[in-house]
Amino acid sequence: PFLTSFGTLKSGVALMGSAHVTQTRSRRRDEADSSLLEATAILKQGGQDYNVLRQIRVAHSGTHIHGEDIVHCDHNGSQALVKALCFGIPESCICNLSKDGRSVLIVTSQQQAWRFRIKGMDIAIEIGSDTTLRKSRTTHQRAIVCRCLDKSSNIDFRATWQFSLEDVE
Repeated sequence: PFLTSFGTLKSGVALMGSAHVTQTRSRRRDEADSSLLEATAILKQGGQDYNVLRQIRVAHSGTHIHGEDIVHCDHNGSQALVKALCFGIPESCICNLSKDGRSVLIVTSQQQAWRFRIKGMDIAIEIGSDTTLRKSRTTHQRAIVCRCLDKSSNIDFRATWQFSLEDVE
């Protein structure tokens, strides 16, 4: 899968099955008020080629992270590839889904409050198992899991998301 990894914490596109990843590229572009991180890849599954793009814009002020994930099928495919978009949450953080279910508030051990938002997707906080290779043990990891609200978009996938630093009250 197409992932961003921070130790054992991972974020990225969760696929409907396994896919072969080829032609990966990444680049960074610094601008006046932010840095743009971009990664591309081609995923091959079931005879189909899927172009994958992840863009992350990080504000130099350290208060905003904006991202976009795009998966596009090159041909007239008939099979959906993406099942969810996931963001790993460190154990040291406290996280709560908002009452309306449209955002997640994450409070770090340094008492910073980050608000996660995503458009057009259902948000949940889930616990999954992750086996670390070095220690050969299973750990339970929390993640923000986002699934498409519109089930009719079966081939192409686009998700726009953000993390914003908020004042702790």
